[in-house]
Amino acid sequence: MDWTNQKGSAFDLNAGELTEINSEVLTNLVSEETLLRVSQKISQETHARINDYRKDKHLEEYKWDSYIQAGADLRGKEILTTPTSTRPNGEEGMDAPYDFGYPREKLIQMEAITSLASNSLKWLIQNGSREIFRLLLQNDPRFLLEDDSTESAVGVHIAETVDNYFMGAVYLAGKEKEQTITEIDRSQLVEAYNYSSDLIELEYSPYSWGKLMLAKAEAMEIYRKKETSQAEIDQAAKKLLRTIVDLSPYEQ
Repeated sequence: MDWTNQKGSAFDLNAGELTEINSEVLTNLVSEETLLRVSQKISQETHARINDYRKDKHLEEYKWDSYIQAGADLRGKEILTTPTSTRPNGEEGMDAPYDFGYPREKLIQMEAITSLASNSLKWLIQNGSREIFRLLLQNDPRFLLEDDSTESAVGVHIAETVDNYFMGAVYLAGKEKEQTITEIDRSQLVEAYNYSSDLIELEYSPYSWGKLMLAKAEAMEIYRKKETSQAEIDQAAKKLLRTIVDLSPYEQ
């Protein structure tokens, strides 16, 4: 991951050396509460920028999701020491929201990571969201346009050393999983209907034949339904077959 250095920072470590940053190096020169509030501000502003960008491109805005936000916040912290799509625990970065309760029925399908380093917290407050957005687009200009996600969040984590502020930013997006369409088997209903059509009306009592006509009409209605279930089809076939069996012979 390329680190972007801003405003005359003394930060000159390369990516390999950055992985050596740990909790012993990160100090609390600014209160954790202040850094958290700044991170949340930049996170919200970046998410708003992304939605504004999509609106300009005539695309639907992303809904904000709290579970995705929790996962993105954690990932923002993790990439400061492990700047890859693989988490420190060996799992995929996109799995983080599931740790906080994101439904397994949904799919996290995108993660984009970037980072900034500056010797000025004020500069990050004023420019952080713009720079994150710029870097995300620079890394992959298509990702906000070709993504069919419906909900997202941007996680930001700021850590401080003696000389600099390091900011990790992670964009995560998800959507409902596509439902697998199960093919409905209508063959038994078709066979029962075709069999009933070969029967001769004069051989059965008017009453029982009338019941068969009603059963056939119901079967045809269910067969033609665009939205039906296998259970409904099977039930219609059974009802039609039972009506055929119950036919009474015509008595002169």
